[in-house]
Amino acid sequence: MKKTTAAALAAVLVLATLSLAGCTSWFESPAKPANDAIAVANGHLKKAAAIESQVASGTTALQAVAYTKKGARQATTIIGSISATLKAERGELTDAKTAMDSIAGFDVAATFKQYAKLESGAIDARIALVDANSRLYDAMGRLYSALSKTGNTVDSQETIKAVQQMQEEVAALADSASQAAKAASDFFSSNKLGG
Repeated sequence: MKKTTAAALAAVLVLATLSLAGCTSWFESPAKPANDAIAVANGHLKKAAAIESQVASGTTALQAVAYTKKGARQATTIIGSISATLKAERGELTDAKTAMDSIAGFDVAATFKQYAKLESGAIDARIALVDANSRLYDAMGRLYSALSKTGNTVDSQETIKAVQQMQEEVAALADSASQAAKAASDFFSSNKLGG
């Protein structure tokens, strides 16, 4: 009888030691679903960042286009590619936001939920930026389309003014997205959520 009690006590002590030492190979961590959701979101955010670099390349190519009928045709092709790329980026960001938002339903510490909420807000800001860029490139597409049809320089000060206003909106949204991402990152670091 004493051997059985001693063996049981030893087993309990081993299990207690393993759990106190942070061994999770036998038991799933309560934060695992949240960590998995964060990993999924990060995967989508990495894809969105790669897509964003394609948008930047397209923007650079667009800036090199001459304001001529021939250049306008080239510009509409580039803008079409940028628009499709922005749509793909929006999809990745939306998937990342969905993963972050799922953390609210998990049984995890309030700090994890607050981080997820901040990160979700940062992703929302990036989605707003992508949407503003989409509107900007749509307007630029209309401008270049008109130029390609007339063959002359387009005297559309209203369109140019609208494009400039959209560029200012995009710049403001980029600042907002950057600030939201920094707030989420600072919260993550200050609460030592990374381990």
